[in-house]
Amino acid sequence: MATYTRGTYVLYRNARNVLKLANVNLIGVTDFYLTVKQNRFDSDNAAILQLKASEGLLRLNGAPAANPEWGSVSFSGVTVTLTLSEEASAQLKATQQALYMDIKGIDAEGPRPPAFEARLMVLNSITEALS
Repeated sequence: MATYTRGTYVLYRNARNVLKLANVNLIGVTDFYLTVKQNRFDSDNAAILQLKASEGLLRLNGAPAANPEWGSVSFSGVTVTLTLSEEASAQLKATQQALYMDIKGIDAEGPRPPAFEARLMVLNSITEALS
């Protein structure tokens, strides 16, 4: 399980991560994106992570994801769940500064304003391997 510490969400490298984001209003959307960027003004092509509910993991470290099944996003009620595989998290670089994350829905009229914004860090686990 990923964590929330001092106002910032945390994903760990080399581990399967499940991050639950509460109070996200996606009522009426037909699909949605969760995007993580180094700088909020970076293009989507430069996204550290980008997932689409209907397609899985789209981008990883600014490149097309090798396997869309390495990540997923879903929602139930007002909670969004991000799941990221060990294979995907191993490719992330640990961050010194918090990254930008948002969730943006799409409805019948097109894209909505972001439904959620937060900061996210990628950290190495203190214990690197278990045997």
